[in-house]
Amino acid sequence: MHVMTEVKRPVVWNPREDRTIHAVWLGIFWVGILAGFGLDMKPFVAQTNSWPKIVYVHAAVYVGWLLLVTVQVLLVMKDKVALHRRLGKLAAVYAVLVVLVGLPTALSVCAKMGPAILPPQFLAVNLVDVGGFAVMFAWAIAMRRNPAVHKRLIFAAMVAITDPGFSRITGNLMAEPTAVWPSFWYNFYGNVLLVVVLLTWDLLRYRRVLWQFAVGAGAVLASEVWASYMYFDPSWKASMTQLVAAWARMTH
Repeated sequence: MHVMTEVKRPVVWNPREDRTIHAVWLGIFWVGILAGFGLDMKPFVAQTNSWPKIVYVHAAVYVGWLLLVTVQVLLVMKDKVALHRRLGKLAAVYAVLVVLVGLPTALSVCAKMGPAILPPQFLAVNLVDVGGFAVMFAWAIAMRRNPAVHKRLIFAAMVAITDPGFSRITGNLMAEPTAVWPSFWYNFYGNVLLVVVLLTWDLLRYRRVLWQFAVGAGAVLASEVWASYMYFDPSWKASMTQLVAAWARMTH
């Protein structure tokens, strides 16, 4: 007597079908960035002469990075994989510049503009943003031979630096919260949205989630919860105030 058994076919991550979510995800990302910084542009311009010069370097570097990643995604969507890989070497070098310019910019703004513009305890957010980006991008490069994992880890890296745009939208619509969890959603709702969009796509299309993306994105969001707690921690504020003071003495 033969027993019929069902053979489970392995999940195939189809790059062509992934194009849809790439376009949707990238669109949401750019809407958040453009809307947030667009709303913040008028007060920024009003204080043009007050900002430290490194702010303009930071802006140029990060805009260049966002455009580079967008081009990389579009190349994959257009089946220009060979060019995507060649340009990826430039992206790997450029990512180091993105990491290096992040913390000095935040310290310089804190030192020159004061807590009314950027309180010292906000460095917790800057640290997890830059740190999360660095770790996820390095992991993505290590997984570049697995396209599905590589792409999702790149998205996890981008999630880590999403909040500056989205949080500017909430910053122009409501007062800043004074408790940890409201502060988390105030600053990081865009990050959560982008993670949920990609997880939902993978669950609906493939009935599974790549564990690398689940772990990576989960770690990024967990670090942002930590930053939200640190923002209200008196000892963290005191230590960051001392760090900013030391930075001001060193750079002036």
